[in-house]
Amino acid sequence: MATVAGFPWTTLITAAGTLSGALGAVGLKARYDVRNEQRQDREKATAAHDDQKRAAYTSLLVAARQLSANLAQMRKFYSADMHDAAVAALNSRMDSRSDQLSQAAATVDLLASEQVRIAERELAEAAQIFTIFRVVAGGTEWRLDTPGGYDEAHIEEAAQRLSRAITAFADVARTEVEAGSA
Repeated sequence: MATVAGFPWTTLITAAGTLSGALGAVGLKARYDVRNEQRQDREKATAAHDDQKRAAYTSLLVAARQLSANLAQMRKFYSADMHDAAVAALNSRMDSRSDQLSQAAATVDLLASEQVRIAERELAEAAQIFTIFRVVAGGTEWRLDTPGGYDEAHIEEAAQRLSRAITAFADVARTEVEAGSA
């Protein structure tokens, strides 16, 4: 029994306490690391989504503004004597801008908040009238796929509506992007 009584129990208890404390600290550190990694992954995913939205909003604004610029060019050329090649090039640009606008609008529809989607739909609707304009060879008239042909007052009203829709979309998108980056 003397050998049992001489066993260093206090040393064993101290060592066991130190060992269990160390193991507990390792477990807490591992849990902290996992949570920190999950948080970083969420932040990366959010940042990537915000970048996608920003790119989609920019793409839509660029396409709408280019369509608007082409419209202004069409209106300028309306009374000019245009050659067939110039007419074909202008019509081709309008087709290209229409396609770009449609693709950008679809991307925004997939990524945006409801408020931005509403502004996007208003912009797309305002731009739709200009996607069907074609300059007739010789530049003496516009052809619109609706009866009545060219009506300057109607075109001016539609151009102003498009301009307002572009501005409204830019304001709503900017607000969302700034709120997301705050």
